[in-house]
Amino acid sequence: MNTEKKLWLSLIAFSLFAILFSTWIFHRSTIHENLSFDNTVALETTELSENGVKTETIILPDEFQTSKSLLFETTHTIAEIWLDGEKIYQYGNEKDAPKFMKSPGSCWHIVDLPMDSAGKSLQIKIIPVYPDYYGNPVRLFVGTRGDCILKILGNSLGTVIISCEILFAGLLSLVLYFASLRKKKEDRPEEKTEIFLNLGIFSVLIALWSLKQCNFLQFLIPDGRTLYFVDFFTFYLFPVPFNFLLYDICKSKYHKGALYLSALYLINMAVAVFLQCTGIVDIFRILPFTHVLMLVNAIYTVVLIHYESRGKKNEAADNFRYPMYLIMCFGIAELFTYYIRKFQQTSILLPLGTMLFIIMLIWIEVSQYYEHYIQKQKLLYLQKIANMDLLTKAQNRNAYENRIKDLENKKEELHATGVVLLDLDNLKVINDNFGHEKGDEALKLCYQCIRQAFQNEKNCFRIGGDEFAYLYRSNEKDQIPDSIVLLDKLLKEADKQHSYSLSISSGYAFYSADTDISFKDIARRSDAMLYRQKRQKKCRS
Repeated sequence: MNTEKKLWLSLIAFSLFAILFSTWIFHRSTIHENLSFDNTVALETTELSENGVKTETIILPDEFQTSKSLLFETTHTIAEIWLDGEKIYQYGNEKDAPKFMKSPGSCWHIVDLPMDSAGKSLQIKIIPVYPDYYGNPVRLFVGTRGDCILKILGNSLGTVIISCEILFAGLLSLVLYFASLRKKKEDRPEEKTEIFLNLGIFSVLIALWSLKQCNFLQFLIPDGRTLYFVDFFTFYLFPVPFNFLLYDICKSKYHKGALYLSALYLINMAVAVFLQCTGIVDIFRILPFTHVLMLVNAIYTVVLIHYESRGKKNEAADNFRYPMYLIMCFGIAELFTYYIRKFQQTSILLPLGTMLFIIMLIWIEVSQYYEHYIQKQKLLYLQKIANMDLLTKAQNRNAYENRIKDLENKKEELHATGVVLLDLDNLKVINDNFGHEKGDEALKLCYQCIRQAFQNEKNCFRIGGDEFAYLYRSNEKDQIPDSIVLLDKLLKEADKQHSYSLSISSGYAFYSADTDISFKDIARRSDAMLYRQKRQKKCRS
């Protein structure tokens, strides 16, 4: 185990010790302050129903000598507050409200009361806009305005955290989608990245719907009627990108049903808005039709995914099978819970299921990416080995031939290409007199000197037992003679450290439009120059 891993384990161990020790000290302490995040007080009221209006009545206690605020929640009802027969607050029956809206939406109310309210009679009137529907039971709390805000946030803290995580995951998916567009065009045009787009839009819509349900959006959009439409629009729309995701995963002829369901959701939303705006019926009253559509969607999703993974052996569907089953179960549970609660309040089930769904999808995507990365690295390694000379680590004859094929297919590059052919002199003499081990050493030294003398190592090749080649572009054309002189100098310096002599014969040629048709013509002229040099050396010796 290396030092870094040991230090990481030590850090974890010391962190656990610090947590346990601090916890022990806290419990051993005899004096410590109890922290409370809810400083509001619930008030007991007397309920009375008359002429379809529910009235909650209370005589305010002495604590209302100081500034206090009332906190209560309403769901699709009108609310009025009367203090000793004087109306001090109203919600839902404003004169400038759109006439086509019956429901004023759902929200928490924080009402500041006068400082001299103690002993006065307080009445909260709940006036239904739908026959016999009063929404949530009125629960009255009192505290400072800050206490009331903390009460709202405290009641929905879990849902807010989950919703923010979903929102973050959705925005991250959208960033990944747009970041992958350029890579998709350049590197892998066949790769499908729409999963990030569909998952991102789906997550953002679910997160907004959930933040509305837990009343957090009320702090950002302080208008119940606007939130009413935000609530329903996100609810109508989030199944659409989910069905797009399902369509992309599945491949059988039955996957077109996902597109038909998406169209139905959009038609359903258009009809609902039309009925709302014409005053025929509110969206809230026709919500069961959407719930039926969602139930059908859930059944279709489960059946299609099972058919694709088991019947059609669709690997993508098989990977997504359990995440899809999970979110469908949570979605159906959320639907039934809403009806059990008599349309009064949603639960945390759908946001929780969505978060688990996204986590599982991310896990699957990361696993597949890691597996793809490993396979790609293996392929690159094998390609590298196939194109590498194992003795000198230069590119081998196979890589040289592949480069020539590319040049033959790209005439413009061929016309700007030259080749240097190099031959190690007296390799047989070195092998015979000093052994093959020294001969291998001489080849390695020769390649090291070639690397230093020429500009681009990637263009150096060992093409035979004692033969090397270097391909160069037109910008190096004038530097080749100097590079060959440098190579001779490097070889002479290497001679001083070894018992054998190192020298190379070389020849070079650049494409000429008058004499060359293919790369072989360039190589032939370079080879002729090399052998002239070899003959000259033999004559001198």
